[in-house]
Amino acid sequence: MRPENEGRLRALIECGRIVIGPWLVQPDEFLPSGESHIRSFQRGIRYADRLGGSLKVGHCADQILATSRRCRS
Repeated sequence: MRPENEGRLRALIECGRIVIGPWLVQPDEFLPSGESHIRSFQRGIRYADRLGGSLKVGHCADQILATSRRCRS
């Protein structure tokens, strides 16, 4: 995030127009270890809370690719 946009982003988060988190970085489901998933989750929540709040639902957006990988095996 560009520092000059922090106030604008914070205002949008606080009024509910933008929802962020809980991941710091959206991980690939199969590459990182379980610990790195948890650390990204924890850091993402802390960062989002400083900006006004984090989404309270964890998800892994890689499910379609994961399914296609399993189908090719």
